Amino acid sequence: MTLYEMVNNCKPNLEHIRVFGSYCFACIPTELQVKLGPHSHTAIFLGYPEGTKGYYLYDISSGAFFVACDIIFDERMSSHEDSSDSDDRPNNTLAPTTTSSAPTLISPTQVATSPALLQIEAPPALPIV
Repeated sequence: MTLYEMVNNCKPNLEHIRVFGSYCFACIPTELQVKLGPHSHTAIFLGYPEGTKGYYLYDISSGAFFVACDIIFDERMSSHEDSSDSDDRPNNTLAPTTTSSAPTLISPTQVATSPALLQIEAPPALPIV
């Protein structure tokens, strides 16, 4: 039991705590947005500033440090995991990964003797009305 729990008789709310070094997207205010331009900056979460309600961030594209409060966090991947990558953007972990393999050629004799290919049946013909 922590001191906070003894004083307040409840557990502390930790919903505002974020993973250090995680990627996030700081929204650009509507007044500063350009038509067909970006609506957010890709940044890395660095911590909480003193005396301000917001988050301390590092902008990946410009290299600037700034404080923002309208943030969308992507805590699935931290900036440490892909430090070997030359690309500065985060990898999307939810995107499907496809592996391309060369097509295999099947000879006519393999087609005739393959049980898996022989089991394919044509759809039934529709009756003529």
